[in-house]
Amino acid sequence: MSRNLHYKTKLVMGFPGVGKSYFCKHSTLNILDAESSEFDKKKFPQNYIEYIKSNLGKIAIILISSHDVVRNELVRQGIPFTLVYPNRPLKEEYQRRYRKRGDHKSFIQLFEDNWHKWITELQNQNNCIKIELNTGQYLSDIKNFKEEIIIVDKKKELLELFSQIESLPNAEEAIDGLLSEAQEIKDYYYKLANALPPKPQPKPKEKQEPKIKLKNCMHIIATEPHIPYDPDG
Repeated sequence: MSRNLHYKTKLVMGFPGVGKSYFCKHSTLNILDAESSEFDKKKFPQNYIEYIKSNLGKIAIILISSHDVVRNELVRQGIPFTLVYPNRPLKEEYQRRYRKRGDHKSFIQLFEDNWHKWITELQNQNNCIKIELNTGQYLSDIKNFKEEIIIVDKKKELLELFSQIESLPNAEEAIDGLLSEAQEIKDYYYKLANALPPKPQPKPKEKQEPKIKLKNCMHIIATEPHIPYDPDG
């Protein structure tokens, strides 16, 4: 039996300082940090793009460089990616991050000189998903990204389970049985959701006429002038 079991790899393109390396080191997922500085500059970005493509389907998440030539080539080849970058006012915060991690002065100066230009380019980037970080945020702090990672992790567990089943006798029947049961569970919950009565809507409050207080009525009566009763009047 042959089944094409592989990851739907997610490419995450991160601006320097968003926490790619930290996230990769502290995650239990199958993540690759594709450090662009390790590639021959004379053949860049072709060698870098080929390396990324060679790991598609093998890795859950690949963290990649945000160089403009990399972005342009991925767009040209129709390879989807998520772009993560800082908010424009965070220049000083990222300078502190670069100094804290021990970056060279020339590296920091390069970013100081090009900060606004590069952030503008990233904000205007098309054909990708964009996530802009606020102050104090890192890649691992993004809620939507965390939810996607959990989904990827669950897919990883399923792939490993199917891979183990494939080595067993009657693997085809076992996998088909699991898929059938999964579909039955899905159908059951859809029916359950449709069978639930709609939530009762709160009735609008009826407008009530303002009540005249007895004290006010007595005051009105007491202040009226007394007119004697005249039967012939």
